[in-house]
Amino acid sequence: MGDTGKLVVLVVVEEKTPTKESIRSKTMVKRVATEYKDFCSKEFQFGHLDGNEYINGLIMEEVSFITVLNVSNDGYFLSPNKVETKDQLLKFIDGELKVRIKAPLLGIFLVFVFGFLLRPVQDLPYGEIGNEG
Repeated sequence: MGDTGKLVVLVVVEEKTPTKESIRSKTMVKRVATEYKDFCSKEFQFGHLDGNEYINGLIMEEVSFITVLNVSNDGYFLSPNKVETKDQLLKFIDGELKVRIKAPLLGIFLVFVFGFLLRPVQDLPYGEIGNEG
């Protein structure tokens, strides 16, 4: 998968032996992608995988039907609750978008705070700590 800068909402479907739940999840993801295109198209891409081998190899654990991937850093987001409705899916991806926005802000804050706190340590002359002679 190429890096588009967007999060990827993936639904896992066994195409050869689809279950009712996987078909319902795939249909729900398609509906959200089309019905909420204005909300979703800037930050998300949508797709499905035939089988879960790829996603289980990436995440290293058993994955349910819907996963959000951050292809740029191999990150992923799993819903803490089962996603069964459009509203639950929208809430899940909206929450992941908010996490994505907060992460850089937290990083900037931590760099500022730790940089400020460590500044006095940087001002100590090298070699004077513990050298008595």
